[in-house]
Amino acid sequence: MRILRSVSESFLIKKSDAVSIYTASLISLLVYVLIFYFPLFRVVGTLDNSLPYHFFIWIRPDRENLLAQIRKYRYVEIKTDRFRNYEPIKKKGALFLVKKAVCLPGDILEVIGERFFCNGKFVGAVHPSAPAKPFLWNGKIPEGVIFAAGTHPKSFDSRYIGFVKFSEITGILIPLF
Repeated sequence: MRILRSVSESFLIKKSDAVSIYTASLISLLVYVLIFYFPLFRVVGTLDNSLPYHFFIWIRPDRENLLAQIRKYRYVEIKTDRFRNYEPIKKKGALFLVKKAVCLPGDILEVIGERFFCNGKFVGAVHPSAPAKPFLWNGKIPEGVIFAAGTHPKSFDSRYIGFVKFSEITGILIPLF
């Protein structure tokens, strides 16, 4: 009987210990939910060999300050819903594209021959074997859109799909490696 009593007493938890365990469990659950269901940032990767980087820190875009968040030459993640009929997107089955924001609202985009310039700086050229007609624009980039370019000459980007709307940007990406 004495052994049974000492065993049963060893399983009893003090009230202060129970509160500590409950609090720690609740905090752990809250952290888990915030990290996995409502992340402000996460590390993402791409299998696309046309990019110099394969891993990025993904940051949720702030819709009210998106332009400030993007900044020039930052990588962005773009929803492909509008581009799914283009052969390169259909072939890869891509849901998102990773591109650089090279020309922002208010910048001057010029197409000279088959070469694209933003504020006089070369940002890309049409590839001879491109699967789509090139996008033609000469003038100021309108509000609410960007010109996004890949880093590879054969990249399928704004040279063919045109401007990317702010609403199509699902993440701001900072290259890691």
